[in-house]
Amino acid sequence: MSADRAFWLRIARVIGISALAASILLSGFGPVATSAAAESMAVAAAYTPDELAMLPGETRATGLRIQNPTSAPVVVNPKIRQESGAVSPLVITLDETPVSIPAGGSLTVPAIVTLPARLLSSVTVVTTIGYTGVDSAGSILATLKVLPGTIPALASNALTISQSGDTAMVDTQAADLYFGVQNTSALTQRITGATLTFPTFLKVELTKASRPADAPTGSLTLDLPDTLAPGDGATVHLHVSAPNGVQPGSALVVLSINYEDSVGQNAGFATDSHKISLSVFGEDALTGAFGAAIAPALFVVPGLLFVLVVWFLWWRVYPRELPIEITPPQTITGTVALAILGVLFAMPFPFLYTEIFGRNYSAVYGFVDIVRICVLGIATGAAVWAVAIAVRWVIRRNRFQPNDSARTVLRKITRFKGKAKTKDKLDQVANANYTNQNTDRVFVLRFGPTTALVCPRIVSKPSKEGENAARFDALLTEGKNRELYELVTGPDFSSPEYQPTKDVATVTKVKLTDLTDFGHGRIVSTES
Repeated sequence: MSADRAFWLRIARVIGISALAASILLSGFGPVATSAAAESMAVAAAYTPDELAMLPGETRATGLRIQNPTSAPVVVNPKIRQESGAVSPLVITLDETPVSIPAGGSLTVPAIVTLPARLLSSVTVVTTIGYTGVDSAGSILATLKVLPGTIPALASNALTISQSGDTAMVDTQAADLYFGVQNTSALTQRITGATLTFPTFLKVELTKASRPADAPTGSLTLDLPDTLAPGDGATVHLHVSAPNGVQPGSALVVLSINYEDSVGQNAGFATDSHKISLSVFGEDALTGAFGAAIAPALFVVPGLLFVLVVWFLWWRVYPRELPIEITPPQTITGTVALAILGVLFAMPFPFLYTEIFGRNYSAVYGFVDIVRICVLGIATGAAVWAVAIAVRWVIRRNRFQPNDSARTVLRKITRFKGKAKTKDKLDQVANANYTNQNTDRVFVLRFGPTTALVCPRIVSKPSKEGENAARFDALLTEGKNRELYELVTGPDFSSPEYQPTKDVATVTKVKLTDLTDFGHGRIVSTES
């Protein structure tokens, strides 16, 4: 039994020694195991999502999720920095205020990422999260990667322009035009330039303009919104007038817009035009007043008025006769003749109008110009008639005319002082037989192509014979016409009178073929 007992005692001693060794080992490695467990239970952070593909002008949201798996609360303090892509247009908004996370809890901090401009390459945003706990402290990193998004191609007709408003305008009235601009694409469009072009004689006023409303150069830069979101639009209201007249016909008002999308900055161009019919107040009524047979343009109107005024004053007022006989061809009617003369006499009026008013109505004109043109045509006709009458009076005063009195004939013969030309000497005036029913002698005063002016002898008797009669003969022989005229029209002689023939009692127009046997003789005598 002693042997068995000894065996079991050795077994118990080995077991005791093993247990003691195990206890020592366990007590020696206990702290290391605890530290490893604590390390495995540290604070963790990550972005969700942690990768964004963005386009210019886009804003995206993500979140920084922070977890505290430890058995004690921790205070975290996130800080943002860029790890790569140092020159970056990114704008990140993240609350960096320290915050406490309970044991075993988590927290998501919202982050807003904005990309104002185009991103050329990827950017990694690194956030450092520092934490402090009861038994631990340290920092961890969370990364957010931002990639350039795929830029879509520019949609065709991204901006569309429509137009409406008045389609006709008279120079004395204004017109209102409207242009509508709308973004029909799915992207925001940025307007880089908007220009309005129109004829220079128009005056355009805008409700919103970045430059003066009156644009004499025929173009205007508009003040449109900088950007138009998808579906948005803008309206341009134009007030059009023509204070200085118009060019009758059609005019175009053109709106042109340059734009680009806010994502890929792809450029585009849009344009549209508004056609407006222009006319002058009163022009149709004026040209229509001359009748469909003439139907003149405004260019001919002053010439027609000129001809009509001269014709009316000459034939209805004075002298009611033409200085020469004119027989127009039978194929030319009065209307055709008026139209021809109107065109002929209208040619100087544009130059005359420009000199007087400083405007060229052949280019741009209005109602005021029409009134001036009509007044100018009428006034010019009246002035020409007055000048013609004055010239006619001067000519007739010194030139023989039918039915001149004997005294007038003597005055015209002796219109030059001193000795007159041989043909004008009172004793050398041509005479001839007038063979129209008789052979009476008549004195020829003036020859024409086919006719002549003749008169009978003129008789002026002295009141006293002797000295007056002798002086009369002497002056007549010497050709002193002026002195002779003063003598026979003075108190010493009777008033000169014709000694009529059978057919000629005064100055009369006769055919040259009725005159024969030409000679010379004394037209004035003191004897019957």
